[in-house]
Amino acid sequence: MRRRLVAVVQDHAGVLNRCVSLFRQHGHNIDSLVVTRTTVAGISRMTWIVDAETIDPLLAQLNKLIEVIDVFEDPNFSPTAPNRCTCCAPATTPFRTTVTQADGGH
Repeated sequence: MRRRLVAVVQDHAGVLNRCVSLFRQHGHNIDSLVVTRTTVAGISRMTWIVDAETIDPLLAQLNKLIEVIDVFEDPNFSPTAPNRCTCCAPATTPFRTTVTQADGGH
């Protein structure tokens, strides 16, 4: 079963390595990994997609890491939903209007 795990972590050197090492120790293969900065200085968000039946021991181990502020399984994740990409790019007003209309006004 594919699952999405999200962790809010301190933005320090080595945090990614420590988190990923736990996945290896638990025998989980990471299908996807995204790390982004948040609007709060020094805090990052890690998002993993993993194919695993049980993840409770992994979540418990991630929570024990000092740099991990919060970790949880995304309850809204649907592995059968089509992939959707969100991106930010500077745009002039005419281009922004065209993109907004193409997206149905969202």
